[in-house]
Amino acid sequence: MERGFGKVQRDLAGHVLAHVFMHQTHYRGQVHTVLSGTAVEPPQLDEFLIPSDAS
Repeated sequence: MERGFGKVQRDLAGHVLAHVFMHQTHYRGQVHTVLSGTAVEPPQLDEFLIPSDAS
C-alpha cells in the first residue's frame, strides 16, 4: 500500500483485520452516540453472530 513519501507499507493480514474491526467499532459507537442526542432512534448496530444473543 502506498502511504506517501515513496514508502510501501507492508503488514500482516491479521494485523490489518484487527485494525479494521477496531476502527469500525469506534465509528459505530460514535454514530450511536450522535443519534441518541436526536429524535431519531438509533438502529440496531450490533451484529448477532451467535443466535442466542439475538433475543
